Amino acid sequence: MGIETSFRELKYVIGLTNLHAKKEEFVKQEIFAKLTMYNFCERIMSFAVVEKDNGRKHNYQINYTMAIQICLDFYRGFSMFLQCI
Repeated sequence: MGIETSFRELKYVIGLTNLHAKKEEFVKQEIFAKLTMYNFCERIMSFAVVEKDNGRKHNYQINYTMAIQICLDFYRGFSMFLQCI
């Protein structure tokens, strides 16, 4: 994966196009939180197994946008669980 692709993923898929904070400290916090989620998703995706089908011309690839959404849903569910304890 090239650097341009990584920046595009950070900007659009993770949601760095719009920041909600106004103060510099909170903008940094939001960026670090999104980078942490990006690293979490990359780590999870590195363990995903994509089986090769010999009858196909091309190999399957993981849909990054879908993987990010699954990781976000998992994290939000886990956060909700921790709040209930």
